[in-house]
Amino acid sequence: MSRKIIIIGAGINGLVAANYLQRNGYEVSIIEAKAKVGGACTSETVTLAGKDYRYASGASVLGLMQRFIFEETGLSKKLKTFVPESPKLVFFPNDSEPTVIYRNPKDLDRELRDKWGEQGNIEAFREDESRVIDFLQTGYRDAVTPNLEDARSNLGETLTNLWITGDAKTLLDHYFTSDRAKIYMAMTVAESGPVSIREKSSH
Repeated sequence: MSRKIIIIGAGINGLVAANYLQRNGYEVSIIEAKAKVGGACTSETVTLAGKDYRYASGASVLGLMQRFIFEETGLSKKLKTFVPESPKLVFFPNDSEPTVIYRNPKDLDRELRDKWGEQGNIEAFREDESRVIDFLQTGYRDAVTPNLEDARSNLGETLTNLWITGDAKTLLDHYFTSDRAKIYMAMTVAESGPVSIREKSSH
């Protein structure tokens, strides 16, 4: 069996895979189309109203990467993680000012209620999202493939149906009431592929 591996893409997943493979005796080559590596884990700067804001240049950052990966790959000794200090700003067409996406769920709840008329439960959404992420991360560390039986045992029937076997539209309708909140939150739960949010594979 060949010990030579080619990885297409030097995003965070490709780099982590290359690290583990190389440390286990494989000869690894990575092919990357962009001028810099890191994929979604790199950042850029934009200036709005005279103030500079840093933002992740990818669709996702390190939220799902567990601490053990940083330690086992040696990244914890060589990499400084970036967490934006300023909240996200969202502009919809014809808005005179942005909507501020606060990290604190209570602040975000107030902002979306005042700006978008949102009457849903943002705190419950974030809490349930964290529970699902914890479930997936635990299985990832233990090298256990996620399955519905474990999901139902750990998360319960309701969360499993909403977050795993259901569709993005049902999930968004469960937590949010305003179209703007659903559109924004869809970016965090909807699958990026060409599927309808009503399809079961949409999140």
